[in-house]
Amino acid sequence: MRELALDGDDLVGLHKCMSDPEVVKYFSWEPWNPEEVREFILQNTKNQQEQTYRYYDFGIIHDQFGFIGWCNVRVHHPESKEGELAYVLNRKFWGRGYASEVADALLRFGFCTLGLHRMYACCDPENRASVRVLEKMRMIREAHLRENRWRKGAYRDTLAYAILDREWLENKA
Repeated sequence: MRELALDGDDLVGLHKCMSDPEVVKYFSWEPWNPEEVREFILQNTKNQQEQTYRYYDFGIIHDQFGFIGWCNVRVHHPESKEGELAYVLNRKFWGRGYASEVADALLRFGFCTLGLHRMYACCDPENRASVRVLEKMRMIREAHLRENRWRKGAYRDTLAYAILDREWLENKA
């Protein structure tokens, strides 16, 4: 993983990922066009330059294939020491264990680098691959929120998973 940058590799790679309807199926947004990708990276660069930076966006870089996705940790309320993790992979790299590797790296970053106490992630119940990743990380399902989000013309449920710093450390031991 490395921080996203405004360069050709990230623009092309992120567009390949975020323009795929199957990749963004469970998100509230539609596939991104090249300008939306450029705007996202520009906003990311601006966020990184602010002293109150609390969004940590990273490109997922494969040694052989280059940019294969992006991920982040967002600290919405620093005083609570709580962060949200998210990841998106190019569909060509699904089912190979990369999402689990990324989720593990994000948890390590949140707990070890940022000193967070609690990390959480949300996903659509139909997104079985993300459910498996979060459960593999031994995150606890804390909630099944019914029809709490309007996504692509319908109300959708959300699953909320979380893990505490001490639980993560116990799992690593």
